[in-house]
Amino acid sequence: MCAVAGCVSLAEPLPSCGTLLHRMRHRGPDACREIVRGPVSIGAARLAIVAPQDGAQPMEDAATGIAVDFNGEITNAPELRRVLAAEGHICRGPSDTEVVLRAFAAWGDAAASQLSGMFAVAVRYPDRLLLLRDRYGIKPLAFSQDQATGRFIFASEASAIAREAATPRLDFQTSPISRSSACLSMARPSSTGSPSSAPDT
Repeated sequence: MCAVAGCVSLAEPLPSCGTLLHRMRHRGPDACREIVRGPVSIGAARLAIVAPQDGAQPMEDAATGIAVDFNGEITNAPELRRVLAAEGHICRGPSDTEVVLRAFAAWGDAAASQLSGMFAVAVRYPDRLLLLRDRYGIKPLAFSQDQATGRFIFASEASAIAREAATPRLDFQTSPISRSSACLSMARPSSTGSPSSAPDT
C-alpha cells in the first residue's frame, strides 16, 4: 500500500514530514524515512512488496539532485526501463521507484506523460516540487497550504493532514504535460512569498 508525504516551509530550520508519516504507518510498516533538503522534506512509509532490498524511499539521484517518493504501480515499467537503458540511464534494481527516478532525471517533467498505471509521486527537483498522481485518483494524494505562513504539506491520506489543516484538498490543478495524470507544480518558495501552483489549463 505505502504512503508518501512532504512539507515545504521557510519558517522551519528543518521542515519535517515525520509526523505525517507516523500517522500513516499502517500503510507502510516495513520502513519509514524522510529526506530534508533546504525548505523541502519528502518521505515515505513503505510496504516492501517489490524489491524489498532495493526500493528504499525516498530515492535520490546524486548527479541531478532529484529525489522521488512513489506509491503505486507503473504498468509499463519494463518498457521504460529498456528505453532509459538505450539512452544510457541504467536502473540498478528492479523497483518501479527507480524507473520513476531515472525517468525524471533523464526527461524532466516530460516523464509524467510516459507513466502508465496507478500512482502518486512526489518529485523534488533542486528548485521546485512536483506532485503527480494518476488522473483517476486510484492512488490518492491530499494537500494543504497555510495561508498565513505559506507552509505546504501533502500526504497519501487526508486524515494525516486534517489535524493541521481545516480543509485538506483532494483536487489537482491539471498540467498539459500528461493526458494520464494530474500535476501540481510548485516553485521553491522565496523569502517574499509563499509557493505558487501551476495555472489551470
